[in-house]
Amino acid sequence: METCILQIGDKIATKHIHLHGYSIPYGVFKVHLDTFDVQRWLRNRSDGNDILGIYVEALHNGENLAVHPASSETDAMFLELELIDGSTRSKRTPNICQTGTNETKCCLYDLMIDFEKVGWEFVIAPKRYNAYICSEILRKKLN
Repeated sequence: METCILQIGDKIATKHIHLHGYSIPYGVFKVHLDTFDVQRWLRNRSDGNDILGIYVEALHNGENLAVHPASSETDAMFLELELIDGSTRSKRTPNICQTGTNETKCCLYDLMIDFEKVGWEFVIAPKRYNAYICSEILRKKLN
């Protein structure tokens, strides 16, 4: 996959993410949006438009790999928002690493848990959870 373009509403915001060389687990990845863009997006809803939506393009060789509309429930896209109160002190950034690096200290790698795939349909939200795993644990298990 080469580029992902995320657009909110009538081009309130557009994000370009180059994914060359990265694999996306289950087609899921995080995109951090500017607070002011989200506020404008929500404000537009109060102008009589009751539908909020996001359009995603995942372009590879000019073809959009994102499914619009979803052809089945398993292909359905969903938007998960995490609202963070900005007035509190933020934690230190965790040591999150990319696959393929030979990091020796404890380095967090993605460990995506899909609740539907493990049979936990009773979990309404979030549908997926990134539990992360420490590279130190991986190395000890492999040795």
